[in-house]
Amino acid sequence: MTSIVVGRQEKYYYEKAVIDEKFRELENELKLLRNAYRDIKRRYTAEERNNNPLYLKVENAIYTKETELKDVRNLQDELKAEENKLKLARIVVKGTIYQGVKVSINGSSMNVKKTGNVTLRQRDGAVVVYRNI
Repeated sequence: MTSIVVGRQEKYYYEKAVIDEKFRELENELKLLRNAYRDIKRRYTAEERNNNPLYLKVENAIYTKETELKDVRNLQDELKAEENKLKLARIVVKGTIYQGVKVSINGSSMNVKKTGNVTLRQRDGAVVVYRNI
């Protein structure tokens, strides 16, 4: 059996899940740090805070986490742009495609019957066949 695979693959879904998990972790860490920052700010005067190494470390950690969060957001945006491109994936057959060929487009699969001069695309979670004119 011959397989033709185009569009998103398992690797994409794994990368997306890892990036989304990292984003959630960073948001939670940032929330904890901001709570600690508010607590320190409420308890101490400005002079005491500026001399307190804990306050300076929390302030630095917030900046670092915000920077990491921004980087992860950029990665999410890049993946989203790539996903939009991959949604347009298609297979154009000029000539004949024979029975026994398995076509997978963005995770949707189909075993092809012998046909010719067609375009295969994903639509509503299934691979559909269009005749080429």
